[in-house]
Amino acid sequence: MSGEGKRSDWQKPQATAPLLDSTIGRDYGMRALRAPVEPTSLLRSVERAPRTPAAIVAAPFAAMMSRRITNAGLITTDRVFGLAWSGAMTEGRIAGLLANLPHGRTEIYTHPATSARHEGATRGYRYAEELSALVSKRCREALQESGAAVGGYGDLTDAGAGRAGEHANETAPLDPTVPGKA
Repeated sequence: MSGEGKRSDWQKPQATAPLLDSTIGRDYGMRALRAPVEPTSLLRSVERAPRTPAAIVAAPFAAMMSRRITNAGLITTDRVFGLAWSGAMTEGRIAGLLANLPHGRTEIYTHPATSARHEGATRGYRYAEELSALVSKRCREALQESGAAVGGYGDLTDAGAGRAGEHANETAPLDPTVPGKA
């Protein structure tokens, strides 16, 4: 709970279920939690690809987790992008998502780095390409045109109010473990 262990362990839905069944998360200051709700319809509007069996199976569980997070009084987003394209959030994909961003709270997460030569690097992840995408003129312009606010999970407010249509676009393109703003 103190941030020890692998960060990726806490991104898995099965690892977060105990946090919802008790107050342990709040005891350690947790206010927000990722629900892995990734709308494949928006992904497919950016890049044509079939719905994978994993996405079909995961969707109802992700929706259930989102409801449990809200019912527990925690904050979450309406959707997250970066699951299907994990390690491959290219300039075209990020700009496409931003250009088609629905109303509400959205997390876009990436794994930017200058190279893949760091401890814990995942084979095949395009770290440098993701970093280039985040600082590209095309993505900055797409972000500006979307009207989305940029921040992290610590910037989200109003537990349980993350339902689409209730708020201006809020986008959290940072991993929640990274302090500060983009």
